[in-house]
Amino acid sequence: MRHSLPQLLSICVVVVAGCASWHPATSGLSADAFQRAQAGASLTATDAALLAIANSPELSAEGARLDLRKDAWRLGIRAWMPKLTFACGDDERVSLYGPDSHTRTLSARVDQPIWDGGRLAAARTLENADLALSTADHERSLRQVGETAITAYRSVLASRARLAIRKGSLAASVDERAIIAAEVALGLAIANDLSDADLQIADMDSELTVAEMALSVAEDQLIEALGLDGMPVLADELSLLSRYPSLDAGRAACMAAERSPEVASARHEVEKKRAQAKAAMTSWLPTIGLIASAQVSGATLPLTRGSWSVGLSVDFAGPLASGGSAATIGGEPPFDTSAQTQHRLTVVPDPTALLNAPAAAVDLALQEQLLARLMARARRTARAAIVSLELAERKRDAAARALELAGSRLRLARLLTSMGQAVHLEAVKAELARAEKAIDLVDAAAAMVVAARELERLLDMPPGGLLADGAMLGDDTGGATQ
Repeated sequence: MRHSLPQLLSICVVVVAGCASWHPATSGLSADAFQRAQAGASLTATDAALLAIANSPELSAEGARLDLRKDAWRLGIRAWMPKLTFACGDDERVSLYGPDSHTRTLSARVDQPIWDGGRLAAARTLENADLALSTADHERSLRQVGETAITAYRSVLASRARLAIRKGSLAASVDERAIIAAEVALGLAIANDLSDADLQIADMDSELTVAEMALSVAEDQLIEALGLDGMPVLADELSLLSRYPSLDAGRAACMAAERSPEVASARHEVEKKRAQAKAAMTSWLPTIGLIASAQVSGATLPLTRGSWSVGLSVDFAGPLASGGSAATIGGEPPFDTSAQTQHRLTVVPDPTALLNAPAAAVDLALQEQLLARLMARARRTARAAIVSLELAERKRDAAARALELAGSRLRLARLLTSMGQAVHLEAVKAELARAEKAIDLVDAAAAMVVAARELERLLDMPPGGLLADGAMLGDDTGGATQ
């Protein structure tokens, strides 16, 4: 059985991932993917990532907790609004020598912050920064789970390609062995040739068993990653000769610095540190609040006595002094009015608080330096990823050329045997060498896909994004070759 390179490519399958991302906003796509998997329809690599995310209980719980935190932050707007409190009481006294008394009271109180020195705004900004950081971490977890599923998906496809090559090579060698056996029976070949052919076929059969075991392990890993009960039908195909567009290292580096998930998390951390520094700098500012209350009381219904009061309070807390002042006016109609002021001062309550603002500034400066280093690292890593992709493509091209040479050698060996100038054992050996070169090509193509996915991850692109949108990173000068 002869195998040309196009025929080999037709039996080899390797993943070329889809162009959709597995962001939480695509949860509807994951539901569709799950239904297709249950119905036996084929799944793409993107579907696999979506399914893995949708079927992860840890990610579901983490997402639910994050949604609750966001809802709590939205409800926190209530702190800006007045607080209304109602109270009622019943006071009954029994005296041994005097008259008994029974008083019922009903009161209402309104507390309205007028200005809190920016504390509430700073607290909400800090909480929002925490939420943004948690959201970035959650999205990074989503990507990690999706990447695991895509890796397992591609591993299955590569294992199937290797197994198909082993099966085809073994079948071709068995045909050649039958010819050798016939020649030995006719006295046209020696028994050693048949024995050597049997040894070669035994080695091929052993390699085929190893390939079958590797495929079984890869499928089990994919099933576990997807959270399914059985192996789904895989739709993506790998082109062993696919080529990526020419990439400009400078553009890719800038995009990596802007869109890298790690850099995004570091930016959110900087925002958090900036909010903490601002809160520390304004912690000494006073708070001003308005308090209004009214009360009615009496021994029987309807309650006939009433009183009211309105006050303004100013409180401050600093490292060297803390205290406050309050002034209220009120009355008990129809005749009584009242006014009251209160002042308090605590000297040097917490001198160590003087260091809070400088410490927060140091933390902010450190985080900004870390962000700058992460951006520089992202640029370097993106450039290195482009180089790795170029090298992987060169290795793939070299493996393809080696396979063509091995195919040519196999065709020559079969031609020589047909002319009686070589024994069929040479064809068996040439087939074995061709199979090894074909597997080398599959390995090289799979390594190139891995290198491309690493660059896509750095650029925060969906699987296959370089093939779909890589032109926008094109090298106008022709410096990079993909």
